Amino acid sequence: MIREATSNDCASLAALSIQVWLDTYAQDGIRPEYAEFALSKFTGDYFMDLIEDKRRKLVVYEDGRFLRGFASINLDSRFEDKSNGFEIEHLYIHGPFQGMGIGRQLLDYTKKHFGRCFWLYTWVENDSNGYYEHLGFRKIGNYNFDFHDWVIKNNVYVHIG
Repeated sequence: MIREATSNDCASLAALSIQVWLDTYAQDGIRPEYAEFALSKFTGDYFMDLIEDKRRKLVVYEDGRFLRGFASINLDSRFEDKSNGFEIEHLYIHGPFQGMGIGRQLLDYTKKHFGRCFWLYTWVENDSNGYYEHLGFRKIGNYNFDFHDWVIKNNVYVHIG
C-alpha cells in the first residue's frame, strides 16, 4: 500500500535511509565521514520536518507492518527551469525488495497525485541509471557536489508525461 507518511513512520524512514545510502555510497566499507553524514542527516527529526513542510511530500510503500520504500518530493525544487517540473529528492527501496515494482508504483503514485513532470538525479555509478532510462526518463544534465575529499558525479533525469 502506498500512502503519505505520518509521524509514526519517522524512525523507520531514518533507518531505511541510512541503510540505502550506505549500501549505495559505502561500497568499499564505512569511512568516518560516511557514518557521520548518514547518522546526522537521516534522523527522525529530518523526516518529521519533511512531513510538516507544505512544499514537500513524503510517500511510503508499506507491506503489512513493513516499510519497503519511500519517495520524498520537493514541489518547489527546479533544475534549470520550470519546464522540468518538481524534484524527487529520494526514491529509496530496501535492497531485498528492489526489482519488485515498488519504485515504479511510487513513481506512478507521484504522477497521479502531484504531477507528471519531474526530475531527479542519481550517482553515475548507481545501477539506478539504467532503471530510470528503462522507465523513459531522459538525461538532461549533470549535477556534481563535493563530499569531503570526493566529488560525487550525478546524472540528472527528467520524466515528462
